[in-house]
Amino acid sequence: QCSTSYEQQCSTGYETSYQEKCSTTYKQVCTSSGHGGYGKRNAGYGAQQKCSKVPQQSCSSVPVQKPVQKCSQVPKENCQQVPKQNCNSVPRQSCTSVPVQTPTKVAKQVCSGGGSVGSGRVGYHG
Repeated sequence: QCSTSYEQQCSTGYETSYQEKCSTTYKQVCTSSGHGGYGKRNAGYGAQQKCSKVPQQSCSSVPVQKPVQKCSQVPKENCQQVPKQNCNSVPRQSCTSVPVQTPTKVAKQVCSGGGSVGSGRVGYHG
C-alpha cells in the first residue's frame, strides 16, 4: 500500500550580478600663464607653468556572486507492507449435559403368609 507525500528540497546556487566599482586617480595638469616672449609662437619662453592635480574617476562593472537558495516540492512515495490475512473455518465443539437414566437394583419385598386376607381380625385377640 503506497501513498505520495511532498517534501521540500532546497539547494544553494549562485547568481551573478554586476556591481559598479569606481576608483579615483589624480592626473597632473599643467597650464602656462603670464606674458611671454615676442609673440604667441614663443609663449613658453619666460612663462610660468601652473600645475595642479585633477581627480579622475574611472569605473568598471565587477561581477559579484550572490548565494541564492532554490527550493522545490519533490514527490516522495511511502510504501508499507500490509500483512496478508489467511482465514480458515474452524469447527466449534459445543457440549451440553444430558441426563442419563441408569437402572438400579431395588430389593422387592415378597411376603408369604399364613393368614387369609380380609379376615378383619388380624392381630387382635379379643
